[in-house]
Amino acid sequence: MNKNDQKNTSFITEHIKPKPLEKKDLFTRIGLAVLLGVLFGLVAALSYTAGVYHLENNYYQPKAEPVVLDTSEQESYDASSGSEGESVDIKIDQSEMGQTALTDDNDYGAPSDEEGEELEHIYGGAFRLARGAARSLLPVSAISSDADWFTEEYESSKQGSGLVIADNRRELLILVEKSIIEDADEIRVTLPDGTGVKAAEKKYDPNIGFSIIGVDLSVIKEDTRKMIVPAALGISTGSGLTGKPVVAVGSPLGEFDSFSYGIVTSSTRSIQMRDKSVHVLTTNIYGSKTGSGILVDLKGRTVGLITQDASESGAENLITAYGISDIKNSIERMSNGQDHAYLGIYGVDVTPEANEALSIPYGVYVTKVEVGSPAMDVGMQTGDVITMVGTSEVKNFADYENVMNKAQPGDDAVVTVLRASRGGYAEMTFDVKLATLK
Repeated sequence: MNKNDQKNTSFITEHIKPKPLEKKDLFTRIGLAVLLGVLFGLVAALSYTAGVYHLENNYYQPKAEPVVLDTSEQESYDASSGSEGESVDIKIDQSEMGQTALTDDNDYGAPSDEEGEELEHIYGGAFRLARGAARSLLPVSAISSDADWFTEEYESSKQGSGLVIADNRRELLILVEKSIIEDADEIRVTLPDGTGVKAAEKKYDPNIGFSIIGVDLSVIKEDTRKMIVPAALGISTGSGLTGKPVVAVGSPLGEFDSFSYGIVTSSTRSIQMRDKSVHVLTTNIYGSKTGSGILVDLKGRTVGLITQDASESGAENLITAYGISDIKNSIERMSNGQDHAYLGIYGVDVTPEANEALSIPYGVYVTKVEVGSPAMDVGMQTGDVITMVGTSEVKNFADYENVMNKAQPGDDAVVTVLRASRGGYAEMTFDVKLATLK
């Protein structure tokens, strides 16, 4: 074949046309694209929501509000409804009761209708008062695991009453005796709706023997939170409590949700603690040696924190309590996660009698210096009279407590004392670094 023939030779070529797109296929593809878009948007939304939830629960916590306890007398809660209102008024009309002369016919027997109504009014008022105060109390259980001789594990628990102090937006703060939760593997609080929730110990005051525990608010339903009322704290000093009626609420008889009533028989005795003094309220209310809870006045205010550790020998079954005024500062510091400053002295007021008869100068008479305390380390002694801490004058133990309540662990303080010497008292100063109360 020559070149001209090659140029004139041609091959058959084939052009393949795409298959025309049918309307049905078009709608199918459009639908698939829309479906995939919806799925992609749904996955993105779920991923965003999960991410926000994770961040909020793991990296964001509401800021805890500081707890500030009111030192003035607070309004009471209506015992029947729990709302703020009038106090429960328990009155005995002395002009009408006991006026009927006894005869052989009426020496014994049921009271008259009027007397019965009066008694029902009195007891009913006490019950309503207890119901109102009980809204500030929750059962606290300490659960511990152990093994018997056969190495079989079992659980044991102790229970007492916890006093609701505050809701700081992050936790519900509850005051409870340390002896109830000590050495517990788990602390549980029973809410008003019957739900049991875990709690954690936040701070402990070894002086008064009470701890603050916290319950995360996220585990408490909103409706349940409304059923819990922080305690209204009253005043236990300088208010003439002796002889006044009070109601013991919580676990005064050893079982939660029990109550009893009587009068304050004494409020003058005090217990000396490290850098602290606490008045004890004694009552004629019979209770358990393991009783706990609160004493409330007739306006529903907490005036005492029940602790049988303060009972005197021979009166272990009579309810005793720490006066609330003397421990408000301790409660507030614990609620805010703060430690207590510690010098390490026990002391009492110098009375006018001691000043006149023994020529002891006014101030805080040191009755004991704790071994290993900052006070002992710098050379303070029993018999010293503290007259100043820093620039604050100390005329009595209340002044000394006020200074210590404002101090912080680690603070440097100059303590001025008068020490007995020949011919009178000599002034001495000690440079002290305050420690943490443990």
